[in-house]
Amino acid sequence: MNTLISFLGKQVNGYRETRYQLNGQEFVTKFMGANLAKNIQTQKLLLIGTAGSMWDVFFEEHGGDDELVIQLIDDVKSNQVSEDLLQKLTPKLQEQLGCEVRCIVIEYARDNIEQIALLHRIANELDQNSTLSLDVTHGFRHLPMLALVAARFLKNSKNIQTNHIYYGAFEMGQGGITPVIDLSGLLTMLDWVDALSAYKQSDNYAAFSPLLHTTYAEFLNHAAFFENINQVHNARSPLTKFQTALQNGEIDNPFISLVQEDLNQRTQWAKGSNQYEHQINLAKRNLDNGDYLQASIRANEAWISKVLGMNNQEQSHYDNRENVSKNPSKHFSDANCQLFEDLKAIRNAMAHGTKATRHGITDILSHEEKLKSKLTQIIQRIEQWKY
Repeated sequence: MNTLISFLGKQVNGYRETRYQLNGQEFVTKFMGANLAKNIQTQKLLLIGTAGSMWDVFFEEHGGDDELVIQLIDDVKSNQVSEDLLQKLTPKLQEQLGCEVRCIVIEYARDNIEQIALLHRIANELDQNSTLSLDVTHGFRHLPMLALVAARFLKNSKNIQTNHIYYGAFEMGQGGITPVIDLSGLLTMLDWVDALSAYKQSDNYAAFSPLLHTTYAEFLNHAAFFENINQVHNARSPLTKFQTALQNGEIDNPFISLVQEDLNQRTQWAKGSNQYEHQINLAKRNLDNGDYLQASIRANEAWISKVLGMNNQEQSHYDNRENVSKNPSKHFSDANCQLFEDLKAIRNAMAHGTKATRHGITDILSHEEKLKSKLTQIIQRIEQWKY
């Protein structure tokens, strides 16, 4: 079901009659929500206001039983409008609009409790997997911000997709016509912000894939796949293709500019040949995010890559890596050799879910702060280490 949510406010002299224009069509009204419902042919109108909103003026404009309207006028004056009374007035309005109408009385959303209650109330009125449009023209000025939060909340809680956020921009009117602008791009911006946050937590390029054209999404998906299975060298090619498309302006999506600087920084490694630098940076980000297993794996592999790079040996060659791993004493001083073995023991214990047999490691794995401190020490040593 497609639902339109519209807010009804309160003004001393009432709203003025306005000629709105949406998608080339014009309509004249004091309250945009009702006419907008007809214009976009919604299946349900959820009209939200407080116990003192202009319900009386609204139903005088759109028709209603005279006696009920008189009662409504008194209730508005005393801020005591009830949903029961409003529902008695909706049959004529439903006939006019050709859709279901639900009138909801809310508090003023002055604090967290009332704001959360509003979100829950809206969610309870909507079906799972439905679609939604929002009209934020009228109502208190803080309600559009709540509407934006509601759209994100409904998407994540009930898989409700918000397609449009309409605003009758009276101050932008020219020649007696007020444009109705669509603010749904704000939701797309939030999608990109969410994706950036998810990426910073996971280091998984695939967080951006749903927001991109298939071709560019595939580049990021392939890179993410190879990094997730620790085949970092294979991630270089798809990342280079993505970077080239990004820098050449081939990705025709204005929203990508929101994350472009961050993406450029984090994919810069693909242009070089130093596998170690990318692995150690991933290890540090894993450590910051509390992913200690990945941090230990990547730190271990980064140290091996650094050894091989300094020896001008192929860093992705299995035998080369095994040689360093099994014979650390050939490559490290005694102190660094001990740290390298500690790192392997930490990694193995976490990867296999077994007790560590190396002295001191069991105690480290029993306390998060000790584990974080130990991995931080090792990563710093790897960065400072010179062959």
